[in-house]
Amino acid sequence: MLQRAYATTEPSYRPDEARILFGDSTPFPYGLDFLNALRAVVECCAAMLGAQHAIDQAVKRSSQIEEGLKGERWRLDSLLEAVRKAAAPFANAPANVTGAAADVMLATRGIVERERTALERRWAGELQQAERIVDDGCSAAYQALEALLLKNTPPQSGVGWRLVADTEGYEVQVRLATQFGLDAQFGVALPVEHTWSRLRRAADLAPGLSLHVPKTLRLDKLFVSEAIVEPTHVALWLRRSARTGAGVRISISHETEDVEVQLLDDLGQPAGDVFELDGDERAAPFRLASALVDSTFDVALRRQLMIGASLSGTTLRGRFEPRDVVARLIAAYAPIVSEIARRSCAPGELMLRKDLGGGRREAVFITRAELRGRLARLPASLRAMFDPFAL
Repeated sequence: MLQRAYATTEPSYRPDEARILFGDSTPFPYGLDFLNALRAVVECCAAMLGAQHAIDQAVKRSSQIEEGLKGERWRLDSLLEAVRKAAAPFANAPANVTGAAADVMLATRGIVERERTALERRWAGELQQAERIVDDGCSAAYQALEALLLKNTPPQSGVGWRLVADTEGYEVQVRLATQFGLDAQFGVALPVEHTWSRLRRAADLAPGLSLHVPKTLRLDKLFVSEAIVEPTHVALWLRRSARTGAGVRISISHETEDVEVQLLDDLGQPAGDVFELDGDERAAPFRLASALVDSTFDVALRRQLMIGASLSGTTLRGRFEPRDVVARLIAAYAPIVSEIARRSCAPGELMLRKDLGGGRREAVFITRAELRGRLARLPASLRAMFDPFAL
Protein backbone atom coordinates (compact mmCIF):
# COMPACT_ATOMS: atom_id res chain seq x y z
CA MET A 1 0.00 0.00 0.00
CA LEU A 2 2.80 2.42 0.84
CA GLN A 3 4.53 1.85 -2.49
CA ARG A 4 1.31 2.49 -4.39
CA ALA A 5 0.70 5.72 -2.50
CA TYR A 6 4.21 6.98 -3.10
CA ALA A 7 3.95 6.27 -6.80
CA THR A 8 1.53 9.19 -6.96
CA THR A 9 3.89 11.76 -5.49
CA GLU A 10 5.53 12.65 -8.83
CA PRO A 11 2.68 13.82 -11.11
CA SER A 12 4.77 14.27 -14.24
CA TYR A 13 3.44 13.06 -17.60
CA ARG A 14 1.76 9.79 -16.67
CA PRO A 15 0.37 7.62 -19.46
CA ASP A 16 -3.38 7.64 -19.96
CA GLU A 17 -5.37 4.44 -19.63
CA ALA A 18 -4.79 3.83 -23.34
CA ARG A 19 -1.19 3.15 -24.30
CA ILE A 20 0.77 6.11 -25.60
CA LEU A 21 3.21 5.34 -28.39
CA PHE A 22 5.95 7.00 -30.39
CA GLY A 23 5.21 7.62 -34.06
CA ASP A 24 6.80 4.26 -34.89
CA SER A 25 4.35 2.57 -32.46
CA THR A 26 6.92 1.78 -29.77
CA PRO A 27 5.91 2.65 -26.17
CA PHE A 28 6.28 6.30 -25.14
CA PRO A 29 7.10 6.70 -21.44
CA TYR A 30 5.17 9.95 -20.94
CA GLY A 31 1.59 10.98 -21.56
CA LEU A 32 -0.15 12.14 -24.70
CA ASP A 33 -0.23 15.67 -23.29
CA PHE A 34 3.54 15.92 -23.68
CA LEU A 35 3.18 17.70 -27.02
CA ASN A 36 0.97 20.38 -25.45
CA ALA A 37 3.54 20.70 -22.69
CA LEU A 38 6.23 21.14 -25.34
CA ARG A 39 4.25 23.98 -26.89
CA ALA A 40 4.02 25.60 -23.47
CA VAL A 41 7.76 25.14 -22.89
CA VAL A 42 8.67 26.75 -26.22
CA GLU A 43 6.22 29.61 -25.59
CA CYS A 44 7.61 30.13 -22.09
CA CYS A 45 11.22 30.05 -23.24
CA ALA A 46 10.48 32.43 -26.12
CA ALA A 47 8.85 34.88 -23.70
CA MET A 48 11.75 34.59 -21.26
CA LEU A 49 14.29 35.15 -24.03
CA GLY A 50 12.29 38.13 -25.28
CA ALA A 51 12.67 39.55 -21.78
CA GLN A 52 16.35 38.62 -21.86
CA HIS A 53 16.81 40.58 -25.11
CA ALA A 54 15.22 43.66 -23.52
CA ILE A 55 17.49 43.22 -20.48
CA ASP A 56 20.59 42.85 -22.67
CA GLN A 57 19.71 46.00 -24.59
CA ALA A 58 19.11 47.93 -21.36
CA VAL A 59 22.41 46.75 -19.88
CA LYS A 60 24.19 47.72 -23.09
CA ARG A 61 22.53 51.15 -22.97
CA SER A 62 23.54 51.54 -19.33
CA SER A 63 27.16 50.84 -20.22
CA GLN A 64 27.01 53.41 -23.02
CA ILE A 65 25.45 55.94 -20.65
CA GLU A 66 28.14 55.38 -18.04
CA GLU A 67 30.89 55.71 -20.64
CA GLY A 68 29.29 58.88 -22.01
CA LEU A 69 28.99 60.28 -18.50
CA LYS A 70 32.67 59.65 -17.86
CA GLY A 71 33.55 61.43 -21.12
CA GLU A 72 31.41 64.48 -20.33
CA ARG A 73 32.86 64.72 -16.82
CA TRP A 74 36.35 64.58 -18.28
CA ARG A 75 35.59 67.37 -20.76
CA LEU A 76 34.16 69.63 -18.05
CA ASP A 77 37.11 68.93 -15.77
CA SER A 78 39.47 69.64 -18.67
CA LEU A 79 37.75 72.97 -19.33
CA LEU A 80 38.08 73.99 -15.72
CA GLU A 81 41.73 72.93 -15.65
CA ALA A 82 42.48 74.83 -18.88
CA VAL A 83 41.00 78.04 -17.47
CA ARG A 84 42.91 77.54 -14.22
CA LYS A 85 46.20 77.17 -16.12
CA ALA A 86 45.39 80.17 -18.29
CA ALA A 87 44.74 82.35 -15.22
CA ALA A 88 47.77 81.13 -13.26
CA PRO A 89 50.34 83.53 -14.89
CA PHE A 90 48.28 86.54 -13.74
CA ALA A 91 48.52 85.65 -10.05
CA ASN A 92 51.21 88.36 -9.50
CA ALA A 93 49.75 90.93 -11.91
CA PRO A 94 48.24 94.27 -10.84
CA ALA A 95 45.18 94.03 -8.66
CA ASN A 96 42.71 94.85 -11.42
CA VAL A 97 44.18 92.12 -13.66
CA THR A 98 44.31 89.59 -10.80
CA GLY A 99 40.68 90.37 -9.93
CA ALA A 100 39.62 89.88 -13.54
CA ALA A 101 41.43 86.52 -13.69
CA ALA A 102 39.71 85.46 -10.44
CA ASP A 103 36.34 86.52 -11.83
CA VAL A 104 36.93 84.45 -14.98
CA MET A 105 37.92 81.45 -12.88
CA LEU A 106 34.90 81.85 -10.60
CA ALA A 107 32.52 82.22 -13.53
CA THR A 108 34.01 79.18 -15.24
CA ARG A 109 33.70 77.11 -12.08
CA GLY A 110 30.03 78.15 -11.77
CA ILE A 111 29.32 77.26 -15.38
CA VAL A 112 31.06 73.88 -15.00
CA GLU A 113 29.13 73.07 -11.81
CA ARG A 114 25.80 73.95 -13.43
CA GLU A 115 26.61 71.84 -16.47
CA ARG A 116 27.78 68.98 -14.24
CA THR A 117 24.52 69.09 -12.25
CA ALA A 118 22.40 69.16 -15.43
CA LEU A 119 24.50 66.35 -16.88
CA GLU A 120 24.14 64.18 -13.78
CA ARG A 121 20.37 64.76 -13.71
CA ARG A 122 19.96 63.91 -17.39
CA TRP A 123 22.10 60.77 -17.25
CA ALA A 124 20.49 59.67 -13.96
CA GLY A 125 17.09 59.76 -15.67
CA GLU A 126 18.35 57.59 -18.52
CA LEU A 127 20.00 55.15 -16.12
CA GLN A 128 16.79 54.88 -14.11
CA GLN A 129 14.89 54.11 -17.30
CA ALA A 130 17.37 51.35 -18.13
CA GLU A 131 17.02 49.99 -14.61
CA ARG A 132 13.23 49.89 -15.00
CA ILE A 133 13.59 47.96 -18.25
CA VAL A 134 15.78 45.39 -16.50
CA ASP A 135 13.33 45.05 -13.62
CA ASP A 136 10.36 44.78 -15.98
CA GLY A 137 12.19 42.17 -18.05
CA CYS A 138 12.95 40.03 -14.99
CA SER A 139 9.34 40.36 -13.84
CA ALA A 140 8.02 39.32 -17.27
CA ALA A 141 10.37 36.33 -17.36
CA TYR A 142 9.27 35.27 -13.87
CA GLN A 143 5.62 35.48 -14.89
CA ALA A 144 6.28 33.39 -18.01
CA LEU A 145 7.96 30.73 -15.88
CA GLU A 146 5.08 30.82 -13.41
CA ALA A 147 2.54 30.31 -16.22
CA LEU A 148 4.48 27.25 -17.38
CA LEU A 149 4.98 25.61 -14.00
CA LEU A 150 1.43 26.18 -12.78
CA LYS A 151 0.16 23.76 -15.43
CA ASN A 152 3.18 21.65 -16.39
CA THR A 153 5.69 19.55 -14.48
CA PRO A 154 9.04 18.96 -16.21
CA PRO A 155 9.91 15.26 -16.70
CA GLN A 156 11.44 13.41 -13.76
CA SER A 157 10.63 16.22 -11.34
CA GLY A 158 9.73 15.62 -7.72
CA VAL A 159 6.52 17.17 -6.42
CA GLY A 160 5.71 17.45 -2.73
CA TRP A 161 3.29 19.35 -0.56
CA ARG A 162 2.87 20.56 2.99
CA LEU A 163 -0.28 21.13 5.03
CA VAL A 164 -0.21 23.21 8.20
CA ALA A 165 -3.31 23.54 10.37
CA ASP A 166 -4.79 26.93 11.20
CA THR A 167 -7.93 27.78 13.14
CA GLU A 168 -10.35 26.40 10.56
CA GLY A 169 -8.51 24.30 8.01
CA TYR A 170 -5.08 24.01 6.43
CA GLU A 171 -2.60 26.25 4.69
CA VAL A 172 -1.23 24.29 1.75
CA GLN A 173 1.97 24.78 -0.22
CA VAL A 174 3.31 22.70 -3.10
CA ARG A 175 6.98 22.32 -3.96
CA LEU A 176 8.33 21.31 -7.37
CA ALA A 177 11.97 20.22 -7.58
CA THR A 178 13.49 19.46 -10.97
CA GLN A 179 16.60 17.43 -11.66
CA PHE A 180 18.28 20.43 -13.29
CA GLY A 181 18.28 22.73 -10.26
CA LEU A 182 15.01 24.62 -10.69
CA ASP A 183 12.88 24.64 -7.54
CA ALA A 184 9.53 26.38 -7.15
CA GLN A 185 6.98 26.80 -4.37
CA PHE A 186 3.28 27.40 -4.92
CA GLY A 187 0.35 28.53 -2.85
CA VAL A 188 -2.89 26.52 -2.97
CA ALA A 189 -6.42 27.69 -2.17
CA LEU A 190 -8.65 24.72 -1.42
CA PRO A 191 -12.34 24.92 -2.31
CA VAL A 192 -14.74 24.80 0.63
CA GLU A 193 -15.92 21.33 -0.34
CA HIS A 194 -12.40 19.88 -0.25
CA THR A 195 -11.64 17.30 2.43
CA TRP A 196 -8.75 19.37 3.79
CA SER A 197 -10.59 22.70 3.86
CA ARG A 198 -11.48 21.85 7.49
CA LEU A 199 -9.55 20.33 10.36
CA ARG A 200 -9.08 16.57 10.22
CA ARG A 201 -8.41 13.97 12.87
CA ALA A 202 -6.47 10.77 12.34
CA ALA A 203 -9.80 8.89 12.58
CA ASP A 204 -11.03 10.76 9.48
CA LEU A 205 -8.20 9.19 7.49
CA ALA A 206 -7.89 5.73 9.01
CA PRO A 207 -9.97 5.02 12.15
CA GLY A 208 -8.97 2.71 14.94
CA LEU A 209 -5.20 3.14 14.70
CA SER A 210 -2.82 2.98 17.65
CA LEU A 211 0.93 2.95 18.25
CA HIS A 212 2.99 1.20 20.95
CA VAL A 213 5.82 3.65 21.85
CA PRO A 214 6.32 1.93 24.31
CA LYS A 215 2.83 2.21 25.78
CA THR A 216 -0.28 2.20 23.63
CA LEU A 217 -1.16 5.54 22.06
CA ARG A 218 -4.54 5.76 20.36
CA LEU A 219 -4.58 8.13 17.39
CA ASP A 220 -8.28 8.61 16.61
CA LYS A 221 -8.84 11.84 18.55
CA LEU A 222 -5.56 13.50 17.53
CA PHE A 223 -5.71 16.28 14.95
CA VAL A 224 -3.48 16.29 11.88
CA SER A 225 -1.52 19.39 12.87
CA GLU A 226 1.01 19.26 10.03
CA ALA A 227 1.79 16.91 7.17
CA ILE A 228 4.59 16.78 4.61
CA VAL A 229 4.47 14.59 1.52
CA GLU A 230 7.69 14.31 -0.47
CA PRO A 231 8.90 11.76 -3.05
CA THR A 232 11.31 10.42 -0.42
CA HIS A 233 9.18 10.45 2.73
CA VAL A 234 5.94 11.27 4.49
CA ALA A 235 5.84 13.02 7.87
CA LEU A 236 2.85 13.76 10.12
CA TRP A 237 2.46 15.70 13.33
CA LEU A 238 -0.61 14.60 15.30
CA ARG A 239 -1.61 16.76 18.28
CA ARG A 240 -4.53 17.11 20.68
CA SER A 241 -5.43 20.47 19.14
CA ALA A 242 -4.80 21.95 15.72
CA ARG A 243 -1.54 23.71 16.60
CA THR A 244 -0.37 22.47 19.98
CA GLY A 245 -0.84 19.85 22.66
CA ALA A 246 0.64 16.43 23.28
CA GLY A 247 0.78 13.96 20.45
CA VAL A 248 3.22 12.21 18.14
CA ARG A 249 5.41 12.77 15.09
CA ILE A 250 5.50 9.97 12.51
CA SER A 251 8.02 9.80 9.68
CA ILE A 252 8.05 7.12 6.96
CA SER A 253 10.83 6.68 4.39
CA HIS A 254 9.80 5.76 0.88
CA GLU A 255 12.97 3.92 -0.17
CA THR A 256 13.59 1.92 3.01
CA GLU A 257 10.06 1.95 4.49
CA ASP A 258 11.64 2.77 7.83
CA VAL A 259 9.20 4.24 10.34
CA GLU A 260 10.25 6.66 13.08
CA VAL A 261 7.98 7.82 15.89
CA GLN A 262 8.60 10.51 18.50
CA LEU A 263 6.24 11.70 21.20
CA LEU A 264 5.29 15.38 21.50
CA ASP A 265 4.91 17.14 24.85
CA ASP A 266 2.00 19.29 26.03
CA LEU A 267 3.33 22.20 23.98
CA GLY A 268 3.42 20.03 20.88
CA GLN A 269 7.24 19.91 20.84
CA PRO A 270 9.41 16.76 20.38
CA ALA A 271 10.11 15.01 23.68
CA GLY A 272 12.02 11.85 24.50
CA ASP A 273 13.54 9.17 22.32
CA VAL A 274 12.88 8.44 18.66
CA PHE A 275 11.40 4.96 18.25
CA GLU A 276 12.00 2.88 15.12
CA LEU A 277 9.12 0.52 14.39
CA ASP A 278 9.60 -2.94 12.93
CA GLY A 279 7.44 -5.61 11.37
CA ASP A 280 3.73 -5.44 12.06
CA GLU A 281 4.20 -2.29 14.16
CA ARG A 282 4.57 -0.37 10.89
CA ALA A 283 1.10 -1.30 9.61
CA ALA A 284 -0.71 1.57 11.34
CA PRO A 285 1.71 4.31 10.12
CA PHE A 286 1.64 2.81 6.60
CA ARG A 287 -2.14 2.90 6.56
CA LEU A 288 -2.27 6.46 7.84
CA ALA A 289 0.38 7.71 5.40
CA SER A 290 -1.32 6.02 2.44
CA ALA A 291 -4.66 7.57 3.36
CA LEU A 292 -2.99 10.97 3.69
CA VAL A 293 -1.35 10.74 0.25
CA ASP A 294 -4.51 9.49 -1.43
CA SER A 295 -6.64 12.29 0.05
CA THR A 296 -4.16 15.10 -0.69
CA PHE A 297 -2.75 14.07 -4.05
CA ASP A 298 -4.94 16.52 -5.97
CA VAL A 299 -3.44 19.54 -4.16
CA ALA A 300 -0.41 19.32 -6.45
CA LEU A 301 -2.73 19.99 -9.38
CA ARG A 302 -4.39 22.93 -7.60
CA ARG A 303 -1.33 25.16 -7.43
CA GLN A 304 -2.42 28.72 -8.13
CA LEU A 305 0.41 31.14 -7.40
CA MET A 306 4.18 30.72 -7.57
CA ILE A 307 5.35 32.23 -4.31
CA GLY A 308 9.04 31.55 -4.87
CA ALA A 309 11.51 30.00 -7.29
CA SER A 310 15.25 29.42 -7.40
CA LEU A 311 17.85 28.03 -9.77
CA SER A 312 20.68 26.12 -8.10
CA GLY A 313 19.92 27.96 -4.88
CA THR A 314 19.83 31.46 -6.41
CA THR A 315 16.44 33.13 -6.05
CA LEU A 316 14.56 34.18 -9.17
CA ARG A 317 12.72 36.90 -7.31
CA GLY A 318 14.17 40.24 -8.36
CA ARG A 319 16.96 40.29 -10.92
CA PHE A 320 18.21 37.15 -12.65
CA GLU A 321 19.33 35.97 -16.07
CA PRO A 322 16.32 34.39 -17.85
CA ARG A 323 18.63 32.69 -20.35
CA ASP A 324 20.04 30.53 -17.53
CA VAL A 325 16.59 29.09 -16.80
CA VAL A 326 15.84 28.65 -20.51
CA ALA A 327 19.08 26.75 -21.07
CA ARG A 328 18.18 24.28 -18.28
CA LEU A 329 14.61 23.81 -19.54
CA ILE A 330 15.74 23.16 -23.10
CA ALA A 331 18.39 20.70 -21.93
CA ALA A 332 15.76 18.80 -19.90
CA TYR A 333 13.31 18.46 -22.78
CA ALA A 334 15.75 18.11 -25.70
CA PRO A 335 16.48 14.35 -25.35
CA ILE A 336 12.75 13.54 -25.36
CA VAL A 337 12.09 15.86 -28.30
CA SER A 338 14.96 14.30 -30.24
CA GLU A 339 13.63 10.81 -29.60
CA ILE A 340 10.12 11.78 -30.70
CA ALA A 341 11.56 13.34 -33.86
CA ARG A 342 13.64 10.24 -34.59
CA ARG A 343 10.63 7.97 -34.30
CA SER A 344 8.11 10.20 -36.10
CA CYS A 345 6.90 9.23 -39.54
CA ALA A 346 7.29 12.67 -41.16
CA PRO A 347 10.54 14.66 -40.94
CA GLY A 348 8.75 17.95 -40.28
CA GLU A 349 6.54 16.64 -37.47
CA LEU A 350 6.76 15.51 -33.88
CA MET A 351 4.22 12.70 -33.60
CA LEU A 352 2.75 10.53 -30.89
CA ARG A 353 0.06 7.86 -31.14
CA LYS A 354 -2.68 6.73 -28.79
CA ASP A 355 -3.56 3.03 -28.95
CA LEU A 356 -7.37 2.93 -28.87
CA GLY A 357 -7.55 -0.86 -29.09
CA GLY A 358 -9.30 -2.92 -31.71
CA GLY A 359 -6.55 -2.20 -34.20
CA ARG A 360 -7.15 1.57 -34.04
CA ARG A 361 -4.59 4.24 -33.24
CA GLU A 362 -5.01 7.98 -33.01
CA ALA A 363 -2.12 10.19 -34.14
CA VAL A 364 -1.35 13.54 -32.51
CA PHE A 365 1.39 15.78 -33.82
CA ILE A 366 2.82 19.25 -33.97
CA THR A 367 4.98 20.60 -36.76
CA ARG A 368 8.45 21.93 -36.30
CA ALA A 369 7.36 24.95 -38.35
CA GLU A 370 4.74 25.78 -35.71
CA LEU A 371 7.34 25.74 -32.97
CA ARG A 372 9.78 27.75 -35.09
CA GLY A 373 7.07 30.34 -35.62
CA ARG A 374 6.91 30.95 -31.87
CA LEU A 375 10.57 32.02 -31.98
CA ALA A 376 10.31 34.45 -34.89
CA ARG A 377 10.41 37.55 -32.69
CA LEU A 378 13.73 36.59 -31.13
CA PRO A 379 17.13 37.71 -32.46
CA ALA A 380 19.19 34.98 -34.11
CA SER A 381 21.65 34.79 -31.21
CA LEU A 382 18.85 33.81 -28.81
CA ARG A 383 17.01 31.56 -31.28
CA ALA A 384 20.19 29.51 -31.39
CA MET A 385 19.51 28.33 -27.85
CA PHE A 386 16.74 26.12 -29.32
CA ASP A 387 19.20 24.27 -31.56
CA PRO A 388 18.99 21.14 -29.35
CA PHE A 389 15.33 20.83 -30.45
CA ALA A 390 16.47 20.68 -34.10
CA LEU A 391 13.51 22.77 -35.22
